[in-house]
Amino acid sequence: MNTEHLQHQLTIYLFSKDALLFERACSAFKLYEVNLSVFDNEHLFLDASHQAPPDFLLLDIHQESPIFHAIQSDELKHLPIMLLIEESDWMDFQTCFSSQAIQFETKPIYFPALLHRIQQSVALSNVQHTLRKNEEHYRLIVRNSLDAIITIDENSIITGWNGHAERIFGWHSEEIIGLTLYQTIMPSQFRGAHKKGLNHFKQTGEGPVLNQRLKLTAVRRNGEEFPIEIAISPLHIGSGYAFSAFVRDISEREKLEQMRRDFIATVSHELRTPMAAILGYSDTLLKKSPGPLTEIQKEFLQTIHASGNKLKYLVDDLLTVTRLEEGRERVNKTTFDLTTIIAQIIQNFELKADDNQIQFTNNFSSQNSWQIEADQHRFEQILNNLLSNAFKFTPQGGQISLEVCFKEANTTLPQLNEGTPVEGYVVAVSDNGIGIPKEDLPHLFDRFHRSKNAIDGAIEGTGLGLHIAKEFTDLHQGHIWVESQLGQGSRFAFWLPKAHRESQK
Repeated sequence: MNTEHLQHQLTIYLFSKDALLFERACSAFKLYEVNLSVFDNEHLFLDASHQAPPDFLLLDIHQESPIFHAIQSDELKHLPIMLLIEESDWMDFQTCFSSQAIQFETKPIYFPALLHRIQQSVALSNVQHTLRKNEEHYRLIVRNSLDAIITIDENSIITGWNGHAERIFGWHSEEIIGLTLYQTIMPSQFRGAHKKGLNHFKQTGEGPVLNQRLKLTAVRRNGEEFPIEIAISPLHIGSGYAFSAFVRDISEREKLEQMRRDFIATVSHELRTPMAAILGYSDTLLKKSPGPLTEIQKEFLQTIHASGNKLKYLVDDLLTVTRLEEGRERVNKTTFDLTTIIAQIIQNFELKADDNQIQFTNNFSSQNSWQIEADQHRFEQILNNLLSNAFKFTPQGGQISLEVCFKEANTTLPQLNEGTPVEGYVVAVSDNGIGIPKEDLPHLFDRFHRSKNAIDGAIEGTGLGLHIAKEFTDLHQGHIWVESQLGQGSRFAFWLPKAHRESQK
C-alpha cells in the first residue's frame, strides 16, 4: 500500500490480549512503516494514551474492560478510536457507543484495508482539529478586537455581538442578540433609509453603503448619540444573506479634530488684523506717501510686504480648509468666458517664468470662445494652485506647459472608470521638474500632505494647495488627477463640466 500522502509516520496504539492478532498486526504495520505500540495491560495502555497520545487507538476489548468504561466516560474522546469486534457483538457495541464517534471493524481483520481506513480517519481527525483550533482562534480575535464586530441577518436582527460592542454601546450580548438594529443602536432618523436600503439589497443584491468605510451616527443604550466609523460587508449564506459590520467609536477623534479646526480658525482670524496692518503700512511706505525712501529702506519694506503676503495666503488657505471640513464652503456658479480668465492667468505666470528663467508654453488661443458655468474665483484658485506648484518644483531652465481643451460627453479620463457624463473642459499643467515618488501619489491630495522629495529638498509649502484644488473640483462635480515619474516631471489635470449639472441643484 502506498502511504506517501501521509504527512508523518502514523503512531498507533493497539490493545489486545490475542497473541495471534498481535503477531499479524506487527507484521502488517511494519511493512507499511507504521509506528505500532502494542499493549496487553489495560492500565499501562491508559497511562500511555494520556501521557503520550498517539494518532490512533486500535482496541480489541470486552465490555468489562477498564478501557471500555474509559471510552464510555469520554476519557479518551480527544483520540480517534476503532474497536475490533466479533460480528455477533456488533449490535451490543453499536448501542453502547451510539452517541460517540467510534469506528468498528469486524473480525477477521484484513490489515491493508484496515490501515487505509485508519489513514482516512486520522486525516479527517486532523482536519477537524485544525478547524476547531481555527474556530477558537477566530473567536478570540473577534472577542478581543479593538473594533465592535456585529452581525445581523437580512431582517436586521442582531446575531453576533463581540466584547468591544458591549463596551461602546452598553448592551451585553445576551441582552441584544435577537433584537433588531432599529430597537437598539440605530438613531430613529436613519431607520427609514436603512429599511429602504435593505429592501433594495434584497431585490437587487446591491447596496451603496456596502464594502466601504462610512462616518455615521449611532446611539448607546443610555440614549446618547455618538459618531462612528463603520464598514459593512454582505455574507452570502445558503439561499439568504447576513451582514457583518466593523464599528469604531470615533468620539475622541472627532473631538480632537474639532479642537484642531477651532484652533486653526481662531489663530487665523487673530492673525488677520495684524496682518492687514503690516500689509497696509508697508504698502503705504512703498508708495512713498510719508516721504522718499533710501534703497535699503525700500528693499526691507519689499521683503516685509512679500512675507506678509505669504502669511496672508497661508491664513486664507487655513480658513478655506476649515470651511471645507465643516461643509460651509459654497460655490457661486455663474456663466463666464473661460478664454478671458485663462488668458489673464497666463499673463501673470509669464512674468514669473521670466523671473525664474523657465520656458512657459501653452496651446491656448484667445480666439476660442469657451463658456463655462462655474465659480469663477474657485476656478482661478484651482488653476493658480496647479501652476504655482509647477513653478515651485521646476528648477531654472525647466519647462512648464498649459493645455486647455474641450471634451465631449462620455470621454474616458485617467482614474475614471466610466466616461464623463456631460461635455466639459480639461485643463492640464505639465512640467519637467523633480517629479513625485510613487508612494506619495495616492496621498497627494490629502490635507497637509507633502511629498518626501519636497521635504528633503526643503521646498516651501504647507500641503494645502492640492487639497484645496481637489475639494473645489469636487464641489463642481469635476475630476482631478496626477501623472508623474520621479526625476522626469509631473502632469496635473482637472475636468469640469461645461454646465451646472441638475443633480447638484
